[in-house]
Amino acid sequence: YFRYISIGEYGGMELGNSERSPYGSGTYRLKIMLPAEQHTYGLYLPEIFSAYTLYLNEEKVCSQGNPDPAHYQDLIGNKEISFTASGTVHITIIVTNYSHIYSGITYPPAFGTVTAIQKYLSTRLFISGITLAAIFLFAACSLFFFCRLKHNNALVFTILCSLFFVVSLYPVLFSYGSFTVFPWYPLEIACLTAMYPCMVLLQGTILNLPKKLIRRETLIFGSCVVLSLVFTLFLHGSTHFAKIYSEFLFLYKAGCALLLLFQAYYSYQKESLTSPILLIGTVLFASSLTADRMYPSYEPIYGGWFQE
Repeated sequence: YFRYISIGEYGGMELGNSERSPYGSGTYRLKIMLPAEQHTYGLYLPEIFSAYTLYLNEEKVCSQGNPDPAHYQDLIGNKEISFTASGTVHITIIVTNYSHIYSGITYPPAFGTVTAIQKYLSTRLFISGITLAAIFLFAACSLFFFCRLKHNNALVFTILCSLFFVVSLYPVLFSYGSFTVFPWYPLEIACLTAMYPCMVLLQGTILNLPKKLIRRETLIFGSCVVLSLVFTLFLHGSTHFAKIYSEFLFLYKAGCALLLLFQAYYSYQKESLTSPILLIGTVLFASSLTADRMYPSYEPIYGGWFQE
């Protein structure tokens, strides 16, 4: 059977049906009406989970991995192709996934003139480069202060910047190469989830909260990081655990957001936090963490996701 969908509307092959598996195979088909005269066009395909073959007017153009279920092999990377066409063009993408927590096309492709596509990709890479340079500079300065002043907050901030650097590096890496799901995506998820205990620890020390409380909070969120890593390494192919893991990530982020908000607001009310800057920053970051439910309605074009 077939149905009309919007890219990013669903995160798996189950198409919103909780009784079906998010893993498996699917075919995406798009018809584009072009001018009668021939022109050269560009098509940009972002990460597609986790193996696919692209056809233009029933002619095979390229593949990433092997989407044949009998010989499945995942391979993920950004792909840019150019072709000359006129009139009606049918774009067909056959996708299979048994490796990642997401399945199929979750990020929309980009179509246009070759110049427009190249300008778009160059702008994205430029923004990523500036971001990485800034993160590296912050991490280097923080590490310098730690080495000179032996300030623990500087060390925690260095670790936080390092984790964020790894996460922000992925768009650049996948623009220049293709990689298997394991071990690169588990590493990305581990770095992303490990940022939250660092933020809880950093905020707690800035607010001079009891050390015993800070240790307990860090231990709880650190345990969640370990659980997340265990899932991505050993249980990623399980339909049952895939559904649980999606809810687990949302609860984990929401719990972190609520804790950060409560600590900042409590300290501000008790006047142990004299400036509202930390409270305002916490509100903004907590809002970004709880914005997961808005993801189907939001797709970054040049920038990143809410928390990024």
